[in-house]
Amino acid sequence: MHMVAVAISVVGCGTPPDSTPDGIGAAIPGSALRIGTDSIAISLVRRIGELDGPPEYAFGRVDAIVPTRDGGFYLCDGNDVTVRRYDSAGVFTRAVGRKGAGPGEYSACSDLSADPQDGLAISDPSNGRVTFFRPDGSYDRGVPVRVYPGLFGGENTFFIDPAGRMWLRGWRAAEGADESSMPQQYVVLDSKGTRLDSVAVPSPGPGPGRGFMLCTNDGCYVAQPPDTLSAIGRDGLLAVASPMDYRIALRARDGTIREISRAADPVAFARAELGQWEAWRAHIAKQSPQYPPVAIPTMKPVLRELRFDDVGRLWVKVHVAAEERPIPPRPAGDPRPLLTWRERNTYDLFDVAAGGYIGRVAFPYATIFLTSHGDRVWLREEGESGEMLLGIHEMHPARPR
Repeated sequence: MHMVAVAISVVGCGTPPDSTPDGIGAAIPGSALRIGTDSIAISLVRRIGELDGPPEYAFGRVDAIVPTRDGGFYLCDGNDVTVRRYDSAGVFTRAVGRKGAGPGEYSACSDLSADPQDGLAISDPSNGRVTFFRPDGSYDRGVPVRVYPGLFGGENTFFIDPAGRMWLRGWRAAEGADESSMPQQYVVLDSKGTRLDSVAVPSPGPGPGRGFMLCTNDGCYVAQPPDTLSAIGRDGLLAVASPMDYRIALRARDGTIREISRAADPVAFARAELGQWEAWRAHIAKQSPQYPPVAIPTMKPVLRELRFDDVGRLWVKVHVAAEERPIPPRPAGDPRPLLTWRERNTYDLFDVAAGGYIGRVAFPYATIFLTSHGDRVWLREEGESGEMLLGIHEMHPARPR
């Protein structure tokens, strides 16, 4: 096993570099961005969603998006557990399957993946199977699967690779351990559900103590992060990092390891922001005095999340300084504190093949990054009346080269 280090230096986590040492301007297949793009902007392509419109456009909770090769996409609405197909203009074309336990039905729809024929697969652990649908939306088949998926699904939990193999993230039983510290693995299955291989994933670990998570229209914030972040690409490349250090190990299936690293200083909580977190900690401790959360650190972790995209880029979500937002007060009698200090969801992009830094993109406030296809990104957004919207945007260099 050998290690090749790819170091990209920058002063401060909040400031992207002006250039990268090697490969400046190198093209990235499937993207108009290049190594050294630096600052990445987004432009709105279209936005769909209505406050009081038909159910196909009045979204309850957009849990997952799967882009299609023709520019359309599948959408999972978690409120009514419905998968819908939209064309490249954002027009609803049909529902795909329905909630249930019979053929062509599913109990949840947050774990979606396109298959190589541009059909759709839905991981359905409650029914013990993966259900496949043809490109026209008709039911194809159900494949029995026996992989314990844990309590949470979503990003980096299930996908189908270009060869048609299914990858499912699962937890291996460990006596006396809870899910936060149980060993994890990606189980690789063929199209019939036969186990082919597995890839071990480092356990996230329990962290320094009992923390808590606050979920807002900007995403979820964790008071005490897990010990390890990880993500896996369609080729089985595993990215692993500590949230406290900008050093990401890229572990290939042949055992070789490369590393991406950047100099990055942790971001401090603003005084008022820290006060709001402490108010939440006190509120939660009052609700569960036998399990009080640990103290909030004065410094944020460096990293928040890792993910790969369909063209092999690595997205690294970083902590940045928060700003106070005009969050309306809670109704009278609601004792919960407010979290008015919010971060913009901010990502660094890397070309994994060359190890080069592409640039940084900061999405607007009150938006959550769902997925991407090439340089197109899908964001969960909020309308003026609090309605959920789906924004489709295109990434491009903020400064022409």
